[in-house]
Amino acid sequence: TFDASISVNGSVTLTASRVLGNITNAVPGEIHCVKVIQGGSGGYTLTYGNQYYFSGGILPILSATVGAVDLLFFEVESASIFTFKYAIFDRKTP
Repeated sequence: TFDASISVNGSVTLTASRVLGNITNAVPGEIHCVKVIQGGSGGYTLTYGNQYYFSGGILPILSATVGAVDLLFFEVESASIFTFKYAIFDRKTP
């Protein structure tokens, strides 16, 4: 979970598979980016809180390589609906 009143961007380093909690204090129309970094031995998965929506129910498949950085973008439709828009997979961080 991250608080949109502090930042529209969030980051998580996966060292195990985990749940991405719902965004708090989101404002409709905002676009939020979640940076997901594969830590540990890689290959970890992310599941999503009940307020995230994906077209056709198809969830993005994260890069599995240790150190991979994926950027996931969500649009706030309402305070309780975050719609997945697009992703940039395996982005290299300088």
